Formats: sequence, structure tokens, C-alpha cells
Amino acid sequence: MADVDYVFRVGGEGGEGVISTGEMLTMALARAGFEIYTFRTYPAEIKGGHANFQVRASGKLLLSYGAAVD
Repeated sequence: MADVDYVFRVGGEGGEGVISTGEMLTMALARAGFEIYTFRTYPAEIKGGHANFQVRASGKLLLSYGAAVD
């Protein structure tokens, strides 16, 4: 598992569950034994606006959120 390195990004409108989906993916990958690095953006609006959640999962120690999405 040491050579595994994936970057996932979930995006959508605020209020559609983007952050919740990213958090569930993060929890599942962490429980599977991966090292995790996350980055999220929130919209300025309470509902609406674009939200992103990026998850990087690897078998080795991570020091950044990655440059490209798989």
C-alpha cells in the first residue's frame, strides 16, 4: 500500500452535501489505513455558492494536498 497515492475532489453547490460527502470519504479511507490530507473550501453564502472538498489518500506520510486530481 506504500505506493498508493490518490487525490479525490468533490464539488458542488453549498448545501448539497459536498462537505459531508468529503468527510465520509475521509473517514472511510482513514479507517482503511491510509494517510489522509484534506483541503476544503466553503462558499461565502449560507446556502448556494460553490464548495469543494479534496481528499488525498496514500500509504505513506503526506505533506501536501497534491497537485492533480486522479
